Amino acid sequence: MNLEEVLDVFRTDDEKAKLLAMQIANDRGREVLECIFRGRPKSASEMARELGIPLPTVMFHIERFLEIGIIKVVRTRMSKKLREIKYYGPA
Repeated sequence: MNLEEVLDVFRTDDEKAKLLAMQIANDRGREVLECIFRGRPKSASEMARELGIPLPTVMFHIERFLEIGIIKVVRTRMSKKLREIKYYGPA
């Protein structure tokens, strides 16, 4: 699935529509979204490395896209340090 195959309808007075517009207008936001829709599900750390941008920036955009409902956590696993790692994909 890629971004061109996704269609979701929002009302123009919906807060999600406003948030999505802000995210799409942001270069980093678009890069993160395109990364999520490209290939297999990825963790935030993988996206940060792939895109060459700081992890906090990636996490900021992931949180926004989760709030909008355009992406979701598709799986989780435990790291060697017993921390939960989330993998994101299209909703």
